[in-house]
Amino acid sequence: MKNYGIVCLLMLAVWVPLAGMAQPAQGGCACCTPAHRQFDFWLGEWETWTGDKLAGTNRIVVLQDSCVIQENWV
Repeated sequence: MKNYGIVCLLMLAVWVPLAGMAQPAQGGCACCTPAHRQFDFWLGEWETWTGDKLAGTNRIVVLQDSCVIQENWV
């Protein structure tokens, strides 16, 4: 589980620059294409458990006209 944050950061490091290169879709939202919505399954609030002990909480939100996914790990 320790590598979870590293994997997430690597995914975002690849995805965010690509999202910035997108052409605006109809309606003016540059990142509202189906390709940009592939990580929507990850949005929301999550808990990480180690056995019966809460290890942390995570809140994933979309920002910047739907072009950025932000992870808030506690």
